[in-house]
Amino acid sequence: MSTIRSNPRTRPETTTPALRTGSVVWTIERRAALLAQPELGLDTKSRKPVELRISFESEQAPAAELFDPGTNRSFPIELVRPQVTFLDAEPYYMHVEIASAGETILSATVKSGPESCRLLYARTSLLSRLQIKGGRYPSPGFFRDAH
Repeated sequence: MSTIRSNPRTRPETTTPALRTGSVVWTIERRAALLAQPELGLDTKSRKPVELRISFESEQAPAAELFDPGTNRSFPIELVRPQVTFLDAEPYYMHVEIASAGETILSATVKSGPESCRLLYARTSLLSRLQIKGGRYPSPGFFRDAH
Protein backbone atom coordinates (compact mmCIF):
# COMPACT_ATOMS: atom_id res chain seq x y z
CA MET A 1 0.00 0.00 0.00
CA SER A 2 1.36 3.40 -0.94
CA THR A 3 0.48 6.73 0.53
CA ILE A 4 -0.15 9.76 -1.61
CA ARG A 5 0.62 13.02 0.02
CA SER A 6 -0.79 16.23 -1.18
CA ASN A 7 -0.20 19.75 -0.10
CA PRO A 8 -3.21 21.97 0.40
CA ARG A 9 -3.68 24.49 -2.38
CA THR A 10 -2.83 28.01 -1.53
CA ARG A 11 -4.13 31.09 -3.24
CA PRO A 12 -1.56 33.06 -5.18
CA GLU A 13 -0.43 36.23 -3.46
CA THR A 14 -1.94 39.31 -5.01
CA THR A 15 0.69 41.94 -5.56
CA THR A 16 -1.56 44.23 -7.58
CA PRO A 17 -3.58 46.61 -5.40
CA ALA A 18 -7.34 46.56 -5.86
CA LEU A 19 -8.43 48.67 -8.81
CA ARG A 20 -10.44 51.66 -7.56
CA THR A 21 -9.85 54.34 -10.22
CA GLY A 22 -10.89 54.48 -13.84
CA SER A 23 -13.24 55.61 -16.56
CA VAL A 24 -15.64 53.71 -18.78
CA VAL A 25 -16.05 55.52 -22.10
CA TRP A 26 -18.70 55.01 -24.78
CA THR A 27 -18.16 56.57 -28.20
CA ILE A 28 -21.37 57.93 -29.67
CA GLU A 29 -21.93 58.84 -33.28
CA ARG A 30 -21.89 62.64 -33.43
CA ARG A 31 -25.15 62.85 -35.40
CA ALA A 32 -26.98 60.79 -32.76
CA ALA A 33 -25.66 63.06 -30.00
CA LEU A 34 -26.62 66.20 -31.95
CA LEU A 35 -30.18 64.93 -32.48
CA ALA A 36 -30.58 63.93 -28.83
CA GLN A 37 -28.93 66.97 -27.23
CA PRO A 38 -29.19 69.95 -29.66
CA GLU A 39 -29.13 72.48 -26.80
CA LEU A 40 -25.54 71.57 -25.88
CA GLY A 41 -24.10 73.22 -28.96
CA LEU A 42 -21.89 70.31 -30.00
CA ASP A 43 -19.60 71.01 -32.96
CA THR A 44 -21.60 70.20 -36.11
CA LYS A 45 -18.58 70.11 -38.44
CA SER A 46 -16.36 67.68 -36.58
CA ARG A 47 -16.37 64.02 -37.56
CA LYS A 48 -15.04 62.80 -34.23
CA PRO A 49 -17.55 60.84 -32.15
CA VAL A 50 -18.80 62.31 -28.89
CA GLU A 51 -17.83 60.43 -25.72
CA LEU A 52 -19.93 59.50 -22.71
CA ARG A 53 -17.48 59.21 -19.82
CA ILE A 54 -18.25 57.76 -16.40
CA SER A 55 -15.33 58.12 -14.00
CA PHE A 56 -14.74 56.89 -10.47
CA GLU A 57 -11.92 57.34 -8.01
CA SER A 58 -12.05 55.36 -4.76
CA GLU A 59 -14.29 56.99 -2.19
CA GLN A 60 -14.70 60.25 -4.09
CA ALA A 61 -17.99 61.03 -5.81
CA PRO A 62 -18.10 59.58 -9.35
CA ALA A 63 -18.57 61.86 -12.33
CA ALA A 64 -20.34 61.55 -15.67
CA GLU A 65 -20.01 63.79 -18.70
CA LEU A 66 -20.46 64.12 -22.43
CA PHE A 67 -17.17 65.15 -23.99
CA ASP A 68 -16.90 66.79 -27.41
CA PRO A 69 -13.42 66.20 -28.86
CA GLY A 70 -14.29 68.60 -31.69
CA THR A 71 -14.33 71.55 -29.30
CA ASN A 72 -12.55 69.94 -26.32
CA ARG A 73 -15.57 70.85 -24.16
CA SER A 74 -17.08 68.80 -21.39
CA PHE A 75 -20.78 68.76 -20.42
CA PRO A 76 -21.26 67.39 -16.88
CA ILE A 77 -24.22 65.09 -16.20
CA GLU A 78 -25.83 65.53 -12.80
CA LEU A 79 -25.75 62.52 -10.49
CA VAL A 80 -27.97 62.74 -7.41
CA ARG A 81 -26.25 61.35 -4.29
CA PRO A 82 -24.37 58.62 -6.19
CA GLN A 83 -23.52 55.44 -4.29
CA VAL A 84 -20.45 53.47 -5.38
CA THR A 85 -19.93 49.79 -4.57
CA PHE A 86 -16.83 47.77 -5.41
CA LEU A 87 -16.73 43.96 -5.41
CA ASP A 88 -13.49 42.06 -5.91
CA ALA A 89 -13.02 38.50 -7.08
CA GLU A 90 -9.43 37.68 -6.29
CA PRO A 91 -6.99 38.03 -7.71
CA TYR A 92 -7.82 39.90 -10.91
CA TYR A 93 -11.49 40.91 -11.21
CA MET A 94 -13.22 44.07 -10.02
CA HIS A 95 -16.89 44.96 -10.36
CA VAL A 96 -18.14 48.51 -9.81
CA GLU A 97 -21.77 49.60 -9.39
CA ILE A 98 -22.75 53.25 -9.36
CA ALA A 99 -26.37 54.02 -8.48
CA SER A 100 -28.04 57.42 -8.34
CA ALA A 101 -31.68 58.27 -7.61
CA GLY A 102 -32.93 54.76 -8.36
CA GLU A 103 -31.06 54.27 -11.64
CA THR A 104 -27.95 52.30 -12.50
CA ILE A 105 -25.41 54.83 -13.70
CA LEU A 106 -22.76 52.17 -14.23
CA SER A 107 -22.44 48.44 -13.82
CA ALA A 108 -19.04 47.24 -15.03
CA THR A 109 -16.64 44.34 -14.58
CA VAL A 110 -12.93 44.77 -15.27
CA LYS A 111 -10.17 42.20 -15.41
CA SER A 112 -6.98 43.84 -14.21
CA GLY A 113 -3.40 42.72 -14.31
CA PRO A 114 -0.15 44.34 -13.29
CA GLU A 115 0.19 46.19 -16.60
CA SER A 116 -3.19 46.19 -18.32
CA CYS A 117 -6.93 46.21 -17.78
CA ARG A 118 -9.74 44.85 -19.91
CA LEU A 119 -13.41 45.76 -19.66
CA LEU A 120 -15.47 42.57 -19.67
CA TYR A 121 -18.94 44.02 -19.15
CA ALA A 122 -20.49 47.50 -18.93
CA ARG A 123 -24.00 48.86 -18.83
CA THR A 124 -25.40 52.33 -18.21
CA SER A 125 -28.79 53.99 -18.08
CA LEU A 126 -27.34 57.37 -19.08
CA LEU A 127 -27.66 56.73 -22.81
CA SER A 128 -31.44 56.44 -22.49
CA ARG A 129 -31.59 59.34 -20.02
CA LEU A 130 -29.80 61.49 -22.62
CA GLN A 131 -32.28 60.20 -25.25
CA ILE A 132 -29.50 58.85 -27.45
CA LYS A 133 -31.05 56.40 -29.87
CA GLY A 134 -29.88 52.81 -29.86
CA GLY A 135 -27.91 51.37 -32.69
CA ARG A 136 -24.60 49.77 -33.34
CA TYR A 137 -21.85 51.50 -31.44
CA PRO A 138 -18.38 50.27 -30.55
CA SER A 139 -18.00 48.52 -27.23
CA PRO A 140 -17.08 50.90 -24.43
CA GLY A 141 -13.49 51.14 -23.31
CA PHE A 142 -11.89 51.23 -19.90
CA PHE A 143 -9.10 53.57 -18.90
CA ARG A 144 -7.24 52.97 -15.65
CA ASP A 145 -6.88 56.68 -14.92
CA ALA A 146 -10.05 58.71 -14.52
CA HIS A 147 -10.43 61.04 -17.52
